[in-house]
Amino acid sequence: MLYKQINYFLEVANCLSFTEAAKHKFITQQSMTKHIAALEKELGVKLFIRTTRSVNLTAAGKILRDDFVKIDQDIQLSIDRVKRINVNDSAVVSVGFYNGLSLTEIVNPLIEYLQQTLSHIQMDVTLEDMVSLRNHLIDGKIDLCITTAGDWQLWPDVKVSLLKKVPFHLVISKKHPLAKKRTLRLQDFSNEIFYGFHAPDLNRKGPYWEEEIPRKMKVNVSDLENVLMNISMCKGFACLPLTFSDANSGNYKTLPVPIADAFTGLICASRREIHNHVVDHLMQSITAYYRKLQPLNTLCPI
Repeated sequence: MLYKQINYFLEVANCLSFTEAAKHKFITQQSMTKHIAALEKELGVKLFIRTTRSVNLTAAGKILRDDFVKIDQDIQLSIDRVKRINVNDSAVVSVGFYNGLSLTEIVNPLIEYLQQTLSHIQMDVTLEDMVSLRNHLIDGKIDLCITTAGDWQLWPDVKVSLLKKVPFHLVISKKHPLAKKRTLRLQDFSNEIFYGFHAPDLNRKGPYWEEEIPRKMKVNVSDLENVLMNISMCKGFACLPLTFSDANSGNYKTLPVPIADAFTGLICASRREIHNHVVDHLMQSITAYYRKLQPLNTLCPI
């Protein structure tokens, strides 16, 4: 399978037109048809349903589209990194942030600080979901990541600096009937749905203290956006650190989880086996930035 076939397939899947896709790729419609036919023959499945009036993806085509989009993004990221090596004789470091972190409170201030203090280092910054971020770090597709994670001790072959301990809060919409109460108590949530995340490892259970939170039932969804969507619709509550993008918008009412171990870590992580002084220097600078923001005894370099 050639990358060109993947690229052409994604163009047809996006346009749902062989004619338009061929125009965008500056080839003939006949050539585009041959490439897709060759891909279907190699895979042994039909990817498109074609009629005289329309082009639609088959079930197999939809699965392949979603998977190929991720592959194409990874390839483009690698190409961009290679092109940017030694641009203007400056070092290039790829830095990934968890896309659930607040841009205004965490991501943008840190990037601004690093650009001011380490102007000789060129950063290639990406925002990714938590699972992709961890996997891309472990696979070497990014050099450094900043994220909240409760399971970082289980990540293989990484070195971690714990930048900040962030307590969990119970979060509901300001429109929720419970938000009208002057003070919230843990027991107030006993008849509500608790929205959480699917664990990346199905064999791993959530933290023990989650079981001490009253709820009617727990429903796991795929990501933070789906969690926030459900609680914004007043369907229930979530248990989150107040580092997420919308935390300070005024749209939520929160209650600190009254359990000593109910916190997560904002971490900076890199691969242990890679000895890159530029990456190490960047990691030290990020740790120093957080030491300036809060007392040293709240930080714990690993």
